[in-house]
Amino acid sequence: MSDKTRVVRLRTGKFREDAVNAVTQVFDPERSLAGVSFEELFRRNYDAIRSICEGFEQPGLALIAVDSTGVTASACMAAKPDRINVAVVGRHGMADLYLEGDATLSLRHLAVILHPRPASDDIRFRILDLRTALAFVDENGRRLEALEAEGPVFIRCGAYPVFFLPTGDEIPWPDEPGAGWECIPERIYFDEELAEPDRWERRRLRARWQGADERPRRPRRAGRPAGTTRVQTFRGPVLAHRRLVAEEEEPMGELRIHSDAGTTGIAIGARAAREGVLFGRYDRCDNEGVPVLTHISISRVHVLVLEIAGQLYAIDTASTNGVFADGEEVRLVPLEYDQRLVLGDNLASVRWCVLN
Repeated sequence: MSDKTRVVRLRTGKFREDAVNAVTQVFDPERSLAGVSFEELFRRNYDAIRSICEGFEQPGLALIAVDSTGVTASACMAAKPDRINVAVVGRHGMADLYLEGDATLSLRHLAVILHPRPASDDIRFRILDLRTALAFVDENGRRLEALEAEGPVFIRCGAYPVFFLPTGDEIPWPDEPGAGWECIPERIYFDEELAEPDRWERRRLRARWQGADERPRRPRRAGRPAGTTRVQTFRGPVLAHRRLVAEEEEPMGELRIHSDAGTTGIAIGARAAREGVLFGRYDRCDNEGVPVLTHISISRVHVLVLEIAGQLYAIDTASTNGVFADGEEVRLVPLEYDQRLVLGDNLASVRWCVLN
């Protein structure tokens, strides 16, 4: 697997090309895992989780979703030294972590962004809600829009508990589930100011999580030092609006979008770029009210523009008809000034420009 940057596993009998999402599927509440702890789910599914993590030898991240029958979907992402790697979680057949059994999930629900990884650094990643109605829930029951972590973290995405576990460790997992769970570092959450207030009206737990250094720490796998997973929560792309520049800042540039329906320019500021800017056919995107991206073959959420580690990226959010640069289909591309992208079969073009 050394040449793979993303590995997706489906259950026996599942074929991605058959997932047309043409029918509504009903999730059986009797199979709900809402009251089951992540520790219990980890122990129940330990053999499969261990096999997935150890089977992907590259430094990176394993995304493992479970339901009442066991591991229902998984995807592994390799960390790259010079750019990000991305996986999309959702109910669409093009999603990397394909969760078809919960009709309340959006077709493209979450983006998982793996930061560039210098050789000596830990795995760092972001989980970003793609402006859905549900977002996601952390292990403490808080509804979140975005988080960044540098170690294992667990969330619930709709009905599915999902484990995010770094890969590429040369030290094997223990044989017993209990010993494996003891290797998982304690998760310590920190909130940025941007995370409150927000549309979820969630109650902050700052007092609970301060003083993290005094909390007992669990050992990592044998031969590894003890530690904690720092989890930073913050605001994601909360509101769709035309001009994405705060009053106190200068725009970084402008995305000029052209299609048969016309041409428009949308200015983007640094704050919006950090939180994420969505483009697509639906009103949850930042081009709402702009007719240039209304073609039926443009996906509801087609492109995410996001700044990571000082670099602006355009990310294909598992669109049906793809994103192209210089005639080649791309999953993500660093955006430089005058960079031109094409959505689908010349449905629309997007160019990153200096704002005049």
